[in-house]
Amino acid sequence: MEYELIGKRVKKARRDKGITQEKFAEELGVSVSFVSQVETGEKKFNLSRISEVSRILERPISYFVTVTLYEF
Repeated sequence: MEYELIGKRVKKARRDKGITQEKFAEELGVSVSFVSQVETGEKKFNLSRISEVSRILERPISYFVTVTLYEF
């Protein structure tokens, strides 16, 4: 998986929803540091975590994991 791209999408979806990193971390049950590392692509996470992110940010899982040509 392309974790840097996923991280950018997580950050965009979080901001679009108006949620701070602190609030998002609390809802996800992780540290703010973890959220920051996810958003920069430094931290890898599993499909279960992506599913939680999808639920909280109200975006389909495919939004986070589907690669499109125009993004390269």
